[in-house]
Amino acid sequence: GRAAGTDISSWKRQLRSIIDYSSQSAEWTYTYGRFNRRFLAAELYSPGRIFKEQEILTVAVDVSASMVMRPAYIEAAFGVIEELLGKYRVHLVCVDEELFIPERTAHAFAKGNIQSAPFVYRAGDWKNLRTGSSGTTFFAPLFNGYMKGHRELLLVITDGEIYDLHLLQKYSPTVWVLPHEASVHFQAPFGRTVRVRAAS
Repeated sequence: GRAAGTDISSWKRQLRSIIDYSSQSAEWTYTYGRFNRRFLAAELYSPGRIFKEQEILTVAVDVSASMVMRPAYIEAAFGVIEELLGKYRVHLVCVDEELFIPERTAHAFAKGNIQSAPFVYRAGDWKNLRTGSSGTTFFAPLFNGYMKGHRELLLVITDGEIYDLHLLQKYSPTVWVLPHEASVHFQAPFGRTVRVRAAS
């Protein structure tokens, strides 16, 4: 078969290009690429304004018991996210039988209140994710509640064992990040799907 290396780089490239394509940015910069129309009639070319900021990315990670079995997959998925940290500010939320914002404690993340300020992901934070004892994952609180009023790209890191997939309200843009194994039967209700092959 093909070398694992080519597989890994291809899904990473795919994920990175989807993120770059789908994300929104937010702070004004001036560019000559988009000129200011007001001066066009007078034939004066003035730089137009473009909104550009460190873009926000929301990452929802499934922390149910079935995910504990796949630490290499979680590490691989977060590896791509960490390469994007210079360009993006990553807000992390966790999903098991409920949705929560992680809180930093001495050794691991505790379950924080979903009303808390966003948790800004820093390199290596994935190591502090503690997966729950629950095997059940409910995503409706994320899609039907938390993401209301948001516009940024949502990355969902899950093994596809989602119990309320049929109840989810469409959120665009969404990217489902799943392990590569064929055993994962997952049909995304909307959005794109990227399958991650962990380095062995």
